[in-house]
Parts: sequence; C-alpha cells; structure tokens
Amino acid sequence: MKQSILIIVLVVVVSLIALVLYSKQTGITIINFEDGETNFRIGIERYAKENNLKVQLVTIRVDQRIDEIEKILPRYTNCYAVGPRTSTEALSLLPYLEKYQIFAIAPLVTSPSVIGKSRFLMTLSASDNLQAKELVQRLREDLRKNTIVICDKNNVVYSENLFKIMAQSSSFPLDCLYINSADELLNFDFSQYDSMVLVLDGRVAGLVAQLAVRKGFKGTIYGSDYAYTDALILTGGLAVEGMIVYNLFDFSQMTKFGFIDLQEAGSYDALMVIWSLISSKIRTDEAYNYLLGKKFTGITGTFTVEPDLSVSRSRNFVLVKNGQFVGDEVAK
Repeated sequence: MKQSILIIVLVVVVSLIALVLYSKQTGITIINFEDGETNFRIGIERYAKENNLKVQLVTIRVDQRIDEIEKILPRYTNCYAVGPRTSTEALSLLPYLEKYQIFAIAPLVTSPSVIGKSRFLMTLSASDNLQAKELVQRLREDLRKNTIVICDKNNVVYSENLFKIMAQSSSFPLDCLYINSADELLNFDFSQYDSMVLVLDGRVAGLVAQLAVRKGFKGTIYGSDYAYTDALILTGGLAVEGMIVYNLFDFSQMTKFGFIDLQEAGSYDALMVIWSLISSKIRTDEAYNYLLGKKFTGITGTFTVEPDLSVSRSRNFVLVKNGQFVGDEVAK
C-alpha cells in the first residue's frame, strides 16, 4: 500500500515538473497590445529572462481600425495579454477581450469608465478616484490659488473623468482646456495662473511646459501619471525642472530594482501576475475569481487585487530634478 502511494506521488511530481519544463520549452504566448508609444516589451522580456521563461510575444497594434484588430484576435482566444497603454484604447477593446476570452493586464489604465467594467481587464494601478483627490490635495497643500488643468482630447476617456473627479473634489475653482497638440496654446495667456496640471502624454506635456515658460508662466507645473514618461524630460528640458508628477507605483521599490519607467515596471509585474495564473493552471475565464483579494509583491511594490480588478497600493509623487525623476513624498 505504502509503495503504491509513493509511486502515485512520484508520478504527480514528475508530471508537474514536466509541465513546467514543457511550458518553458514551447513558450507561453503573451499578447502585447502596442500603440507605437509603448515600452511594455522591455519589462516583459526582462521578467521572462530573470525567471527563465520562454515567452512567445505577439504584438498587436491597437492604433489601427478595430475591425483589423478583430481579424487577429480569434487566433489568440483564451490567451493572456499585457496592455493596452491608455484608458481610451482599453475601452474600445473591452467587448473583444470578452468575446475571445483574452485576459489583459493594462498596468497603467486608471479610468473608472474602464476599470471594473469587465472581468477580462485588470490594472496594476489604483483608480483615478484616488489620483484626482490626491492631486487636488497637493494643490491645496502647496497653496495654489489659480490652476489650469490641460487635458488630452486624444485620450478623453481618461482625461475627462480625471478632471471631473478633480473638480468635484476641489473646494476652489479649476479651469480646464482640452487640446490635441501644444500648437493650440500658442495664443494662450499662461501668466494668469500660478499652477497648471498637465493631464497629457509625456511628450505633449513637455512641449506645453516649454511653451508656457516661454510665454511667461512662473508657477508650479504638476502632471498626472499620464505625463510620467521619459519623453516628458526629453521634450520639456529645463521647463520641467521642479515639475511634480503623480506616480502610480512605489517609487522607492521601483528604483531599488533599477526601474524608472512606469510602463517597463508595470509590464514586468503584469507578467509576474500572468505567470502566477498560468503556473497555477488558471484559465482566462477563471482569472477574476483566482485574483480577487490576492496579494502580490513585485518591483512596483506590494498590492492587493480589488473587486473591480484595480489594486490597493502605495503611490508617490515624484519630482523632476537635474533631468531625472526623483522621489518626493508618499501619497497615502
């Protein structure tokens, strides 16, 4: 009897080892939802290398017509994915994620118009309900009196909601502009404001900061998480020195592991979560129940999965100093 039990245990152990080795040899298929301004691949490849995983990375551009995207997706039914980058992109993909049961982790998507709307889309960030309130609180603490919030028309699902929550949370008035490009502000009078919040992609945010400073703006510049990219510093130069930017993750933990870029850090931890699902043999339609309330510790910090597939975690503000992002203060 004991010998039979030992044989069964041995068979089970060998089978599990074989399964892990097989997945590493054949590779796990991961979709990378890319839009031409995404660095997710770097984080995915680094996690795979450091954990000896063979990943077959399939890049699908989301900046093409949705009917073209849908021609590709049926080949990857029941796969896991990283991305997309923006809330607007994620919202357009939701029906197709559900149709083809593709479970996507979009680490930087934060809009309440998207998060919690599907059991096939997860983020590694807290909701914009928190970010908006913390941005307003920072303006209050810094004694800002006249603030202009400049938002991105190209990602209106995100920017419109963030400003709406900011306005509802604020006891003082906030002006708002929606733009497609910095050129639309060539005749704008920045000097009437002592602060501005840039709810813009990093590249555009840098261009707006440059323009504002040239036109006499002398106040404090703030940025939402959307502005936190290397492109902000590359395009903004000296104009963004001292800029205060919202960071969705734990900055001290990121830098401890050599990460500065949110996309790279987010995609690294996204694959960490996905590998937890795959190695536990969880199907994409079972991912929600598996993840609910689960706690992870990654290079973005420690986080717990909430019922809407956002996470609870520590966040930070960071500063631009000497042409790089540095820690400022923890946002509780």
